[in-house]
Amino acid sequence: MPLPRPYATPAAAVAAEVARLAIVVRRALRRARPDERRHGDADRVLSRLEHPADRAPETVDAEADRLTARLEQRQKELARDRAATRIALPLYALAERARLSPLAFDLFLLALAPEIDGEFARVYQLVRGVAKRGLDVATAARILSPSEPAAASLRQTLAPGAALYELGLVELGDEGGAACTMATTLTVPPSVVAHVLGQEVHEPKLRGLLVENGERLPAERTFIPQEVWRHVTALMDDAEALPLLEGPAGGGKRLLVRALTATQQRALVELDLRNEHSFRGGEALAAARLAWLADAWILVSLPPPPTASDEAPRPARSWQAGLSELLARFPGRVILARDANEPSHLDLGVATTRRLSPVQLPAPDRDTREKLWRDRLGHADGDSDVDFALLARTYPITGGVISRIAGEARTLARARGAAAVAHADVMAAVDAAFRPILSTVGRRLATRATHADLIVSDETRETLEELEATIRLRDRVLDEWDFKKLVRGRGVSALFYGDPGTGKTMAAGVIAAASGLPLYIIDTASLVSKWVGETEKNLGEVFRAAEAGHAMLLFDEADAIFGKRTDVQNSTDRYANMQTNFLLTQIEMFNGVSILTTNRESVMDQAFQRRLTFRVHFPMPDEDEREKLWRKMLEGHGSDAIAFGELARRLPMSGGYIRNAVLRAGYLAAASGQALSTALLKHAAELVLRDAGKVI
Repeated sequence: MPLPRPYATPAAAVAAEVARLAIVVRRALRRARPDERRHGDADRVLSRLEHPADRAPETVDAEADRLTARLEQRQKELARDRAATRIALPLYALAERARLSPLAFDLFLLALAPEIDGEFARVYQLVRGVAKRGLDVATAARILSPSEPAAASLRQTLAPGAALYELGLVELGDEGGAACTMATTLTVPPSVVAHVLGQEVHEPKLRGLLVENGERLPAERTFIPQEVWRHVTALMDDAEALPLLEGPAGGGKRLLVRALTATQQRALVELDLRNEHSFRGGEALAAARLAWLADAWILVSLPPPPTASDEAPRPARSWQAGLSELLARFPGRVILARDANEPSHLDLGVATTRRLSPVQLPAPDRDTREKLWRDRLGHADGDSDVDFALLARTYPITGGVISRIAGEARTLARARGAAAVAHADVMAAVDAAFRPILSTVGRRLATRATHADLIVSDETRETLEELEATIRLRDRVLDEWDFKKLVRGRGVSALFYGDPGTGKTMAAGVIAAASGLPLYIIDTASLVSKWVGETEKNLGEVFRAAEAGHAMLLFDEADAIFGKRTDVQNSTDRYANMQTNFLLTQIEMFNGVSILTTNRESVMDQAFQRRLTFRVHFPMPDEDEREKLWRKMLEGHGSDAIAFGELARRLPMSGGYIRNAVLRAGYLAAASGQALSTALLKHAAELVLRDAGKVI
């Protein structure tokens, strides 16, 4: 007996098995009745095909009575060569994992053979005696089980429940409809062919559904709570469990599964159905086959559950039938994930015998967010001016959002030629991430003013400082001190009231800048609608966008929508009061920062004033404050020649009117070619007051 010849490649092992199959086919033809021996051409082709190209003997003996002995000898040689091979041979691994019987294995090889050598398709055509090329059940039965009536054993290998069928290793044509008949054609999918040949596997039907090259991080960099890790790990050992990971978008559900598969040295097939993609039987079979061939787990990202804010029912979801099919066909681990801020209804509309096991991933707390910012930006203490504590405190966002913002910040840093990311880069990236969400509901209000520019009474300043501290420290008070049980939401709200121009809007901008929050001014007049329910809808969209975009809201002239409720005397009063009640709930449940400004505090509903966190009065500035305002606005413009005390004493104006007077005086001076003077400033102020209808 010749020495063993180890296979150099997986394809060499496949070719050797297909060559053995040629002997099986020849033997079947030789055993046919004399009146069926119409296959001389097929025999001549097979006499060549029974030898791999690199192992052909000097002579070929095709005698019928020696074929069985030759087959037995070939099987021994294959077993010996396989034992001597040190590389992975996917063909045999597939047969072992699928637990294919010898009959099922040879049937698989029959269907595979035309993909290895096209001459087999010609042989099958000659055996069938028809113009059709390829293998059908009748031809396979004639070769593998010629004496069995109706080829019952062979058909059993293709029945539902059998590995060849359930895993899609052999695809059945549609000649017999859903049933497997003698006319049913048999083919091996290209992905399976590639697998047994040791090539990269692709499933074209999963294009658009398959997540490739997803971010993978070691377990310690996911910052997932340990109790969640332990829960999910325990579920992986429960064969009956169907884990459902729920949590906010970007909360680490997919990172957790990827890290878990890495620790267990498992491959992972990820399917993204979040956009309601069509996912039916064909895609389910392709996914099950792809995962089984890779000995992988499957992670399916589902669409989020419907919420009360959905304006219309969602269309019928086609993914449910496909997911049921996937769970029925795939014997391995399937993990579901969906974005949901709160635990939701567990009836997914999916038919399965597996036990749905929900796991809630919490949003990261402030300390975890700080760790995420440091990790994703790649900075240690002192590497840059990034205020990680401020970012963690200001933006209650998930790790996924932080990763996207950090990536954009690094790009901005590279664009300016910097080696390290600066705090300004991060803030620009934050603005770019959230501006599209917020630009539809309000106008960004940027300010360069600081606390030093804010000239208000001591009492007002003290309240503003308390408001700013509340925004900065609410995580500590509500979470660490467990005061959250005393409030309905995490938001901070304030009413700024006072005469026009007293600094309400400027103060809101200063607080927003100090808190690291973008400030969006909401035109309340644009929210009000004469149509029933439209005002509430508009305001609901504003609060949802602000919460998603982590912005501070400024409702200018808030009395337009936050006015007092009235006694119900007609349907209009009833709907107006319903609108006010809705607004009360929205302002209280909002988790962000909202500031309402009004010049008419007396018309505001008392319930709003009670439910607001702060009420800040902006009185008209006194004489000393007016002088400070004049000096601040004219700083660097020949102020030595201006009698600021006289302007403050003679012109009882608010800061807004003083600003307008300074600007008007500047244009008057530029037009006349003269320098700013006390007289010119006084004249400009009188013009401003006259235009405002005020008597001097």
